[in-house]
Amino acid sequence: MTKSSSSSSAQGGLEPWRQRRRSLMDVLIPYDTRKEVLSWLSAFDIAKLDLVLEHILDQTERQVYLNPMRDIIWNKSLMNALVLEGMKLILCGDDVRLLHQRLHDTKSYLQVHGHKRRLQIYLVGLCPFPEDMEHVNDRILSFILHECESSC
Repeated sequence: MTKSSSSSSAQGGLEPWRQRRRSLMDVLIPYDTRKEVLSWLSAFDIAKLDLVLEHILDQTERQVYLNPMRDIIWNKSLMNALVLEGMKLILCGDDVRLLHQRLHDTKSYLQVHGHKRRLQIYLVGLCPFPEDMEHVNDRILSFILHECESSC
């Protein structure tokens, strides 16, 4: 048996799962892996991934991962804590409509605006006046400073 015939017979003996090429979809099928990968991506990146992989997100995943706040705020745990304490967040600006379009009608958005358009959106936080205002003010200031460092 020659070297070329032995390598071809070795390939013929591979299991079917080894013969086919692995895809991103194969990686995203196990729920824990999928959840971890999606947790590190922005909402816009997830919307593009969903478009390319022909709509792999279910309705629950769409609500969680296509949340516009994922594109604006990176420290979601601190934001969620402040929201639980009563802070209200409002998105303002002419590009709020485009933010929604790029997450929910990604193909049309990309055809018109491409991948690189920077949206100009303002985030307004309305805070209640709790008894422990000094503690909350420190957390709000920390949130503002850290978010500005990562996105400004």
